[in-house]
Amino acid sequence: MRLSLIAILAVMAGLVLGTASTNSEFGYQSLLPWDAFRPPTTKTMFYDGFSATTETVGPKAEKVQLTPPPEDQPQPKARVEADTLDFGIVEAGDGGVLTYVIHNDGEAPLVLKTGDSSCKCTVSKISKEQVPPGESSEIVVEYRTKVAKEKYRHGFSIKTNDRERPLLRFSLTGKVLPVLSFEPRNVSALLLTKGEPHAAEVRLLYFRDTDLEIIDWRLNNRRTAKYFEVSTEPLREDELSDTDAKSGFRFRIRVKPGLPVGDNRQELTVRTNKDRRDPARVAIFLRVHEAVSVFGTRVRSGWDWSTQSLTLKPEADGTASAERLVVQAMGEHRHETQYEVKEVVPAELDVSFGERQEQKGGKAIWTYLNVALPQEFDAGAAFAELPNRRGHVVLATTNPAQPEVRFEVSYLGGPPPRPRPIVEPSKAAEDTAEDTAAGETSVETLEEPKVEKPDVEEPPVKDTDEPLDDSIKD
Repeated sequence: MRLSLIAILAVMAGLVLGTASTNSEFGYQSLLPWDAFRPPTTKTMFYDGFSATTETVGPKAEKVQLTPPPEDQPQPKARVEADTLDFGIVEAGDGGVLTYVIHNDGEAPLVLKTGDSSCKCTVSKISKEQVPPGESSEIVVEYRTKVAKEKYRHGFSIKTNDRERPLLRFSLTGKVLPVLSFEPRNVSALLLTKGEPHAAEVRLLYFRDTDLEIIDWRLNNRRTAKYFEVSTEPLREDELSDTDAKSGFRFRIRVKPGLPVGDNRQELTVRTNKDRRDPARVAIFLRVHEAVSVFGTRVRSGWDWSTQSLTLKPEADGTASAERLVVQAMGEHRHETQYEVKEVVPAELDVSFGERQEQKGGKAIWTYLNVALPQEFDAGAAFAELPNRRGHVVLATTNPAQPEVRFEVSYLGGPPPRPRPIVEPSKAAEDTAEDTAAGETSVETLEEPKVEKPDVEEPPVKDTDEPLDDSIKD
């Protein structure tokens, strides 16, 4: 039994020594003894849309340092056919394989090992780690993309025992695009006026071949789909010259009058004969304004965007409330639109116009509107008498699209404090001196009140020989 165990240990030791001697023959550090029995491991790493797979023998294999032969002995010489390869255009989520070739033009064996990588990926396979003189080895990189990236570039290195080129650097370049995509990917217009037509164009580009066909398209928001009109036509070859696309279609999107005021979101979905996963989509966002509208100018003002109303209240220092609003005119009549105050409830509100200026690149004309509570005005009582405790302001306009604009006004809080009379210090001192001379005092003397005993008979104290309770003994 002991002889069998000794024989097994001897065989294992021979394997370890054989591995070490083989490694030392080519001039690089041997692995730890137990790594000789560790099975090859495979791992895949992802970083910035790139992945690669590598086979290693033990966890320390990538960190091996290669030592060239002594200077007085024959030397290896590494030569690379191409250190940069371009995988062209691929779709996000796709992958492929690129092969680099390293020749040994020297007189001694060339040893190759995996080095570092800019994307934390490693070489998937070195076909021949020990390259005899006059032969070559292939470095195969398997890549897999995850996200679209217009300019894609990553690098990795290979360690050698070549004294002149101990580290070979390689680059991997290309473009990662959705093979079928809209350009631009969204349509937006934030300054539309109610009733104003609008049109936009997008291109659906295909980067693989020229046989793209449209199967159908639809607008996903049914509530506003009736306000959109969509037409398509194939793109000519000269219209694709500024892209890498092989074929494509132009989509014209026209907005009809009647789109509701406010934010409108729509989505155009297109199905083609080249769909691999989801159909192509383009997002549409349109903000429609009234021809004339009123809104607040401060973030923490009394203007409520949800109800389009103004709330007035006394300021923290007790002064009367005042708000500065904006009356905005848009559309073709914006420059000639004028205003006047038509109705104010309650009538005591102070409503006046301020300066006028262009905004948003001249597409909107702002006129400032000041609304204030007069001093010593009992606003609480005035608003309490109104229906729902709400007043309103009506402005007449010269804009034919909107002859008048109205907003509600409410009041929060009691009447503003009345201003106190100001007394000069010198006058107050003279009045105090006169009062003292007349026998009056400025400080009242308070007499201590007399406390009368209540007419309640106290119970008599009984003499007793009984001992006191233990709980009240000293």
